[in-house]
Amino acid sequence: MSLEKKLLWEADEQILDVVLLPDALLVLTAAKATLYSRRNGSWELRAAASLAAPGRWPRDLRGRVQASGPVLRVFLPGVVCSGAWQPSLALECKPGDEAWVLESGSRSMLLGNYADTRNYFDGRIVTQAGLRKSVAPYYTAAAAEEGGSPLWLLAGVDGRTRIYDASFEPVGTVPAWGSDIAGTDTRCGGGQQVLATRPDDAAEAVQAFSVVNRQAEPASAPLAMPGPVTALWTAGAGAVAITRDPQTGRYAAYLLSISCGS
Repeated sequence: MSLEKKLLWEADEQILDVVLLPDALLVLTAAKATLYSRRNGSWELRAAASLAAPGRWPRDLRGRVQASGPVLRVFLPGVVCSGAWQPSLALECKPGDEAWVLESGSRSMLLGNYADTRNYFDGRIVTQAGLRKSVAPYYTAAAAEEGGSPLWLLAGVDGRTRIYDASFEPVGTVPAWGSDIAGTDTRCGGGQQVLATRPDDAAEAVQAFSVVNRQAEPASAPLAMPGPVTALWTAGAGAVAITRDPQTGRYAAYLLSISCGS
């Protein structure tokens, strides 16, 4: 199979997340959420909503947008915003330590508590079945499936990605992934693919993997990115990758998709 990228947006300021909506694009930065509409083949500014920062953001800021129909939720360290993008963009932000919704593809979901002054999740999780567990702190999470059984993969702050079964008992590890992983809806070869950044010195690439016998098997060649990946979030069948150009300092958001091939 092959992994492909499509440029969605570029900006001088840090991009935290980008969400594709019906004929619209929502771009999240540290200061605001900006909505663009498609017109004559290009994106045109439609509206912007400012975000209330709780004093100072952490140095390595992360943020996530969850869209469900017209409803929006924005998760930031110590802040949760609720609102909608239709009929007009409106967000109300308030301080809080509410758990983030971590989606993996369109069917798998996990609640994770973010360590507000750091750049990772503290390990407290709640599954879709309501199971509450405490695991090792992690940066990102992705779901996979093996033989019809669900699995979760968490990219730990210690550099190891741990594989958990449906009861969130550890069943394996992946030693050579980076800190950003994302689950997809793509099912090539009977399995469900996970995208992962390369570790440290090879962070400027993303690769697709399948989980076979509770081990990660490469499913595509590495896809080179124009700079280090600063965020990787699930986007339906694929994912959105945010990069930072080491020469210009500009950020770019790409839609990554998997082609199963013949």
